[in-house]
Amino acid sequence: MDDELKQQVRKDLERGQAIIALNRTIQAALKKHLDEISANLINIRFDIPDKTCLPDNPTVCVFLYDIQEDLELRHAQPRPYRAQTGTFDPRQVNARCCYLVTYWEQPKKAGMGPDSQPMMVMNAVLNALLNAELDTSLRELNLPLFSRVIAPSEHLSSLGNFWQSLGDRPRLCLNFQVTIPIELGRDQTEKTPPVLKPMLDQAIPGSWEDYDKSLPFKRALVDKVLALLDVEQVQSARVQLARLAVTCEYTNPNEPPTAHVSGLLDEKTHEVLSRVINENAGEWSKIGVQVSVNIDGLTEVKASKDAG
Repeated sequence: MDDELKQQVRKDLERGQAIIALNRTIQAALKKHLDEISANLINIRFDIPDKTCLPDNPTVCVFLYDIQEDLELRHAQPRPYRAQTGTFDPRQVNARCCYLVTYWEQPKKAGMGPDSQPMMVMNAVLNALLNAELDTSLRELNLPLFSRVIAPSEHLSSLGNFWQSLGDRPRLCLNFQVTIPIELGRDQTEKTPPVLKPMLDQAIPGSWEDYDKSLPFKRALVDKVLALLDVEQVQSARVQLARLAVTCEYTNPNEPPTAHVSGLLDEKTHEVLSRVINENAGEWSKIGVQVSVNIDGLTEVKASKDAG
């Protein structure tokens, strides 16, 4: 695909005209092979001519006779998220475009041999479609597709009836199918904020956790302690903090409970935890526990001893 065609196809895709982009690419593939077999111009058009007004010049007709959803390619994969724009890619429907390719020229009185003009042209058309780099060319422009050449057609099972409906005699034709994605909701620009980090869900409303402050208190306490430790201390401290026993004592239904913290901690973790408890009185009040947290049950384990 040359640069000029690529630019034109890209514009078509930006306008949501995927079928027009596909037609241009098919035309370029056919023209390349037809120019190699004939010094005379062979026109390419995208319809079926009227038998009462046949084209003056030799013409290849690419007739788009049917468009349907390609159910074989339907999938339930999630849409990609574009962090640059904060949006998901548009939803897509895989549309199968079914073409019938025929050759037309003015009738001749003499019979045609095995290497007649129609046979040479249709042979070039077959080579063009079989060797067309449609998949590669359009995939470079973010238009993935799937093509089938001379595949069995369930829609033109009776070509005799087809030609009869056109009021013409049967002629050689090629069935050509291409599946392309058609974007839906191109005008929807709703932005979705990205997920920066996973977070632990809060307690389900109405569960028993809503009525006990020990769990949210321990979560907040552990997060603050780990944030103040050096990287090499975090893993050991996480194990110790996980084993802490945190309970709430409810002595008066009209007052916040008293939080009790007990367990074994090494010197550094014990020091940091004590500082966190003393310096975050406002945080504990928001959680709903009394400011004076009871840490009488904490035991500081010296470095020479086993903290496990």
